[in-house]
Amino acid sequence: MGNFWNNIQLYFQFLTRVPINKNLNCEEKNFRNGIFAFVIVGGFLGIINYGILLIFKNTLPSIVIAGFLVLIPIMLTGGMQMDGIGDTCDGFFAFKEGGKERRIEIMKDSNVGTFAVIAIIWDMGMKLVLLNELIVMHKYWGVFMYMVLSRLGVMFSAKIAVRAKEHGTGNLYIENCTGKGIAIAVIITCGLATICGALVETVIIIPVILFVVWIFNSYCNKKIGGQTGDTLGATNEICELVALIVMVALAL
Repeated sequence: MGNFWNNIQLYFQFLTRVPINKNLNCEEKNFRNGIFAFVIVGGFLGIINYGILLIFKNTLPSIVIAGFLVLIPIMLTGGMQMDGIGDTCDGFFAFKEGGKERRIEIMKDSNVGTFAVIAIIWDMGMKLVLLNELIVMHKYWGVFMYMVLSRLGVMFSAKIAVRAKEHGTGNLYIENCTGKGIAIAVIITCGLATICGALVETVIIIPVILFVVWIFNSYCNKKIGGQTGDTLGATNEICELVALIVMVALAL
């Protein structure tokens, strides 16, 4: 049981800015055995968003609430996923020559390029619109579940990915994402969806996310020969948008 809580807290330390000021066991087996905690972290972020919605749904316009729902998770995660999609778009689209090594070098550069700015603005804008639609349609479960589903998508991606770099934070997940971990994460996801009364919608969304993850993984293989921490962050953002789009489509 000690290792169980250690591993969950380890993922919170790595994936969020939640202040867990503890020295935890941080070996590969801890990442491997706790990989399912991706969806638990997603559930935590979803609960925060759902709480914000409940507090303000009768006092603020839906578009303002949606703005908070976009911003708060970025603050809680330190913007890691936003950084990932920005760096990925800079590396993939801003340079046409030099091959894999040059693209990865651009992705590591701390400077922000035009494509990064475009990607981040578009990503946040789309989320604002889609979350507003869910609030207007009273599909409050979606405000919670899209966070869980996107992290499940990252796990799918890590499972089928190969390393684009010899060293990097992303390798921790790529090398330690197991079929058992994914199975546990799927069970947790479906359990949460059942509590929310949205199991059918979730069962529809998961295969769509799988398909999109497979396409993006293939694109990463073509561009840089695999995946990195940045592309896994980009995967999270893509899966969030896919989940929200399908939720809104199913609700229409």
